[in-house]
Amino acid sequence: MARTMRSDVLFMSTTAVVDGHCLHRSQETIQVKRALMETTGKRVLQLDHSKFDRRAVHELAPLNEFDVVVVDLGTPKPVRDELRAAGVALEVAEG
Repeated sequence: MARTMRSDVLFMSTTAVVDGHCLHRSQETIQVKRALMETTGKRVLQLDHSKFDRRAVHELAPLNEFDVVVVDLGTPKPVRDELRAAGVALEVAEG
């Protein structure tokens, strides 16, 4: 059903980020999120710093598949620098 939906912008989050990849605990959630990613015009991933300290089992997508990845100020600068160096379109929310 999610593949029949269309949107201009998709805002989403994930459970964890490991080695530049989004991970989630639920395979069913992954299937829905992937379908939504396929049918949207722009993909925006929103993360806070805690996502970089977690693990999960199922891979959703590499970070560079998102048009924008927004992180909070609590995300360590070395992590932000590494993501930018890997080609991730990163923005820091300052508020």
